[in-house]
Amino acid sequence: MQVSEGSDTFEFRSPHGMKAAHSRLRTFAGIAVRHLQHFNHPGRAWHDLSGPQDTLTVVLAEIGGRCEARTNLHRPAALERQRPNHISFVPAEMRVWGYTNNMESVRELRLSFDRKSLGDWFGTDLDPGKAGNPELMFHDKRAVECARLLAAECDASDPSTGLYGEGLTIALLSACFQGRPQKENSGLSVSQLRLVLDFIHEHLDLSVSVFQLARLVDLSSSQFARMFKASTGVSPHRYQLNTRIGKAQELLLAVLLLLEKLSPTERAAYVLREAFDYSYDQIASILQMEEADVRQLVSRAREHIADGRRVSVSSNEQRRFLEAFIAAAQKADMAALEGLFAEDVVSYSDGGGLVRAAGVPVSGRKRVATFIAAISTWCWKGVTLDWVETNGQAAVLILRDGVPIGVTIDASAQGINEIMWFLRPSKLAAVSKSGQRLDNRDAA
Repeated sequence: MQVSEGSDTFEFRSPHGMKAAHSRLRTFAGIAVRHLQHFNHPGRAWHDLSGPQDTLTVVLAEIGGRCEARTNLHRPAALERQRPNHISFVPAEMRVWGYTNNMESVRELRLSFDRKSLGDWFGTDLDPGKAGNPELMFHDKRAVECARLLAAECDASDPSTGLYGEGLTIALLSACFQGRPQKENSGLSVSQLRLVLDFIHEHLDLSVSVFQLARLVDLSSSQFARMFKASTGVSPHRYQLNTRIGKAQELLLAVLLLLEKLSPTERAAYVLREAFDYSYDQIASILQMEEADVRQLVSRAREHIADGRRVSVSSNEQRRFLEAFIAAAQKADMAALEGLFAEDVVSYSDGGGLVRAAGVPVSGRKRVATFIAAISTWCWKGVTLDWVETNGQAAVLILRDGVPIGVTIDASAQGINEIMWFLRPSKLAAVSKSGQRLDNRDAA
């Protein structure tokens, strides 16, 4: 009995009494993950669970009765194992029967993989005994929860990133095959974390795998996923997602700040034309205006947007603005900070995962001044400052216990427009020391 799934065809081995089946396939780092549902004729039904690779099945739903995994078709499973959501591990080519009696359907998640893949994923975390011997109809709540999420990911019309599926696959397999748990508080070293976060940021628009990230720091995927979460508090997938959202928010905020300068009609015409690609006659119909007037509106809006992108001050002026900002920030001088800021100033942070920097941009003269004053004690106490240069602009490295945080600003005739905090290794490595050094006493 075959089930077609796009370019892939799944075949049930030695089926009996089976009527139909549906299947969805995803592959994560070489591990085939199938969400299967099969329907049976009345009476007894069975098929061989084994395959050319090791197989792990997680029963997610049983309609009309109970299914079993049997090594002998005529020998029922022990009663204590006949509970919902059981899991079975079947080594390659070892015949084990999936058996039902007068049961309508079974829904399950089935993973197929070779033993070497487990070794690559888990390294020393792998329990050779669990991975080398069959185990039928055991139970693990964590594995079942992961299986349900993976099944939903298989069915999704718009799947999430590979990191999400890989993270769930690691969690499911670790629940079944991991040996004695390692210390939960052992995270990545600072240098390892910098290397990984830099890679994620540099490939933010691409699909990144857990296996790739683990290879960067010479760890198994299982070890890496656990240590990354211990270091950052989130999974690799969640970190990547949060970073993407933050980047999108930064870009959106920059556009919104410019759009606020337009009149409501100009804004509507500009967005309909530029964002949604409406024709001029469609916009004219929506706004109940003449097409020629709409064209003028859009043209005027474009000019206002272009004018809103301020001309930055010279490098010397930018340095003076930065010096004044550092002095006011160290003293938490609200009045001085507000005097330096443009009305629509924005403070950005790339986060970097190493400090609890602002996760989203902070905008507006008053709000940014309040934010800078609020972090003054944490940010400036017990640190040294190095003046550096990046992209021809002055910047400052705030050094705390040897760990740097970079800050620079962009300014125009209206004042400081942007404050940029950065911790990404690629950015920090790009700066060149100017030779001038300030410690806290001199900077104050």
